[in-house]
Amino acid sequence: MPPKKGKTPALHVKCDPIPVGTVITDTKKLEITVQKEFAQGGFGRICDAKVKGSSAKYIIKFEPTDNGPLFNENHLYPRILTQTALQKYISEHKLKFLGLPHCVSSGVYKDVRYLVMPKYDYTLEQLIKEKKGVLPLGNTVSVVLSVLDSLEYIHSCDYAHGDIKAGNLMLMSKSDFTKVYLIDYGLAKKISKPVEKDDPKKAHNGTALFNSMDAHRGCGPSFRGDIEILAHNVLLWLTGKLPWKNLEDNPNAVQSAKADLLSNIPKNVKALVPDQKSAALLITLYDAAKKLKIEQKPNFAAIKKAIGSPEAASKRKRGAAESEEEIDKPTPRSRARKQESENEEEEEEEEKPKPRGRARVKKEEAPTEPEEEAEEPKPSKSRPRKAGAAIAAAKKSKVIYPGLNKKPSTEKSDDDEESADEASPPVPKKSKPPSTKSSTVRSRRPPASDSPVASSSEGRPLPTTTTTSTTTATSRTLRHQRRNQ
Repeated sequence: MPPKKGKTPALHVKCDPIPVGTVITDTKKLEITVQKEFAQGGFGRICDAKVKGSSAKYIIKFEPTDNGPLFNENHLYPRILTQTALQKYISEHKLKFLGLPHCVSSGVYKDVRYLVMPKYDYTLEQLIKEKKGVLPLGNTVSVVLSVLDSLEYIHSCDYAHGDIKAGNLMLMSKSDFTKVYLIDYGLAKKISKPVEKDDPKKAHNGTALFNSMDAHRGCGPSFRGDIEILAHNVLLWLTGKLPWKNLEDNPNAVQSAKADLLSNIPKNVKALVPDQKSAALLITLYDAAKKLKIEQKPNFAAIKKAIGSPEAASKRKRGAAESEEEIDKPTPRSRARKQESENEEEEEEEEKPKPRGRARVKKEEAPTEPEEEAEEPKPSKSRPRKAGAAIAAAKKSKVIYPGLNKKPSTEKSDDDEESADEASPPVPKKSKPPSTKSSTVRSRRPPASDSPVASSSEGRPLPTTTTTSTTTATSRTLRHQRRNQ
């Protein structure tokens, strides 16, 4: 059951008009000249102002010291809305724009509080009236994204605004809805330890048409309440009407109508807003507020990403495609690296070729000998000793052994034999004469092929022997034995 309607607070008393031309000097010796009054708010008077040494436009707000709203602003502005603090936040978050006014000067003049801030040309409320009460979806999305940036900064300072509406959103151009300034912090509240507790004395505090459910219950301004208030405004901007617009004089009825809407957000929003894209925007905002606990801050990045915009999406898509093209485009350095990698792959393939059959594997495993060694082949270590001690003695004495060191020759001179006899060492007495088995073994070797040099099992060429070379070796050995005897 909704809480009972509280007592209507008494209207605040306005201060006396401030004469035009009044000069106010603040504590920083800044001179402000009061100019013509152009508006009156619910709590005070608003005049144009001129700041010495600046050509910019400013306004100055006046309220009696007994009123609360300007007292609240005079404490908030110097704390979080200084020009230095805003510029720091913009730089850290790499923002192009942040729609928050900065404090130029504040203080008390003759028992009247004042606040000096920049002046803006148009209110969103005025521009919506010029558009026959309805704001196009594209403009609405731009306003929402700008307001979300402002709320994100305020929430980061642990403050909630509590009174978002078209009359508190200012613009410098009638056509640029991307730069919107959120003003009027008379109901803003610093939230250090939020507690979800109904308070009938504070119930319905704020603008009834846009109040959040927390404000209707008396919980005061809240982080989630700011998102809900923004959603109520968007519903009015897109459709020009609210289900509880005719119930403004009855806050309890307004609260009940809002509770009905929030009971089934997708269904009820789609019934009020036929356009799918407009409905999607509203559902995103309402859902984001409803899912939060009173102490939780909204995930602004997720909300803004869910909202997006067709223009921004197309730009991001084009930008992503261009970046991919730039990445894929080869550079001289990348081409050189690619060529090096291809060369390395080719070398690895040469070192480790892939076999294509048993015959290919055997052929690749067999070591190849250089062509120079083929001309002067050396005997293999694994070759069986078929010439016996005679061949071993000939090797040891470094005697030219036909068939091993040189190609076999059929002609042999006596001088060569005598020189070989002198150079060869004596054979031991117990050495036996070579048997005819060596010659027999030699004779059992299969006939040589057409090639002059045969190959062993290891792929190395074997020396070719002839009957003449064997006979010559045997005769030399016999002569050595006779000399020793």
